[in-house]
Amino acid sequence: MVEFKFDPRKVSQKVNDKILCFIHLQIDDNKGDLMNRGEDGVYRIRRMLPPRSVEYYFSISDTPLSLKD
Repeated sequence: MVEFKFDPRKVSQKVNDKILCFIHLQIDDNKGDLMNRGEDGVYRIRRMLPPRSVEYYFSISDTPLSLKD
């Protein structure tokens, strides 16, 4: 199990409760996986990974999501 962390304060001055953070893993065809924001403002997610190198990147958004059914 690997824990990924992203601290938006290190890359942007605009930090608020409405920022959403996603991790995009190569093994998931780069589909975004929503990360959870802790009380310290750092986003975290734990994932199982195969025993090989895996490419990934983070994306952030301040646009609210709309969930359908």
